[in-house]
Amino acid sequence: MGKKDLLLKTYLSNPVRYADVYNGSVFGGAQVLDASQLEEAATVVTKADGSAILETTCDIAMRQKVEGGLFALWILENQEEVDYGMPVRILLREALEYDRQVKALKRRNEAEYREGHEGEIAAGEYLYKVRKSDRIHPVCTLVIYWGKHWDGPRSLHEFLDFSGYGEGVAEEFKKLIPEYPLHILNLNEENDYSGFRTPLRTVFELYARRADKGRFLDYVNTHEECQHLDVETYGIIRELIGIAQVRRMRDRSEGEEEQDMWKAVEDLIEDGRTEGRAEGKIEKANLFISIIGNMMERLHCTLEEACEIAGQSVEEYKQARELLSN
Repeated sequence: MGKKDLLLKTYLSNPVRYADVYNGSVFGGAQVLDASQLEEAATVVTKADGSAILETTCDIAMRQKVEGGLFALWILENQEEVDYGMPVRILLREALEYDRQVKALKRRNEAEYREGHEGEIAAGEYLYKVRKSDRIHPVCTLVIYWGKHWDGPRSLHEFLDFSGYGEGVAEEFKKLIPEYPLHILNLNEENDYSGFRTPLRTVFELYARRADKGRFLDYVNTHEECQHLDVETYGIIRELIGIAQVRRMRDRSEGEEEQDMWKAVEDLIEDGRTEGRAEGKIEKANLFISIIGNMMERLHCTLEEACEIAGQSVEEYKQARELLSN
């Protein structure tokens, strides 16, 4: 697991950002997911039948609970490389989650049957331990693709080979098999991020401009929010765009004015923590310490490892704590 992947997982594990990435992409800005209803869920699902054991994992999963009960499971997959088997990978992960829910229903119903509180039940309900009124909860997966051109299949049909049939037969055959499309947010395509309500919009829009220094610089100069991003967002921008790349772009620039502007962009990405008033510094120090603490807890790593992942030094962490103590 690379540094970039760990940073993205930590960054997107924030429920507000998690809800925003779904609302802004899948739902076109409609506020379907409420961050206050989200909580982290297991990223590993296992199915064991006799000697056969099957296990699948995902990057991040969140349960959505409404009035105390499960409503849906929302999954995020971060991809930097194309997985050409992605439709089956996601299909399997979601199927195992549905299987887990059905098993929970069966255990509950079996316990009720033993206690004699089942009421009137049909033979099939008793035999298979699933009641006619039972329901399971939906599962949805969103793939965030940070890599280059996505040329993999975007649905199960695109991954299946129907070439052994004549055209007419193949079309009839396709009707029998669910299409099962992938939900992919491809950051290298032209996307409308206007529905996003968190700094994710800035991250994604800057990422889309990373190869065009003119568009990148124009965005920084015309968007005031670039000057007031939180420490964690600055770190993500720096990691995704690469400060070395920004420096190379600056070095290739012609003219003192353009050089100065690129230096300003570099400084913005590399050290946004030092900007603002004293109150802002304290707020950012608090956030920095919180981020490192969350990394140590969630990733079970040391202070040194967490600081390395975040792209900061242990000395900077100590300075932040000293600032708060004073």
